[in-house]
Amino acid sequence: MCWFDLKTDKLVHDPWPKSAEEIKAKGGKKYMRSVLDNYEMRQTSLEENTKNLMYVIDAIRSMNTSNKVILTVSPVPMNYCQSDYPLLSADFISKSILRLAVDEVGKHEIDGVFYFPSFEIVRWAAPHFSGSFWGGENTDGNPV
Repeated sequence: MCWFDLKTDKLVHDPWPKSAEEIKAKGGKKYMRSVLDNYEMRQTSLEENTKNLMYVIDAIRSMNTSNKVILTVSPVPMNYCQSDYPLLSADFISKSILRLAVDEVGKHEIDGVFYFPSFEIVRWAAPHFSGSFWGGENTDGNPV
């Protein structure tokens, strides 16, 4: 899911202020309402994500044709969403579409483009391991 400017239909990183002080300085509740009136969060499509990934790979390769590219889907859950879906569902849908887009890119079999399964490791594999998968609390992170 991504934020879009309703006037331009362009993607924006995040329209929300980062602190309460910034909200207050920009007008408080009135400013927050203007954010919701001018931006919307919506799910990007499989096609959009695949196209954008290919664009990024091409941009990287335009600078150096021998660059390796490692694609991954972040396992970090969404903090919030502004949509008709509950947060857990929106997170699952968004990650699923991103993972499918990576799979579509993989079908092109582009030399030097790889996938690292961080999403699958953290969200799917780790819960099935007993004990300390990421190291103990008294270690430097190395499994005991």
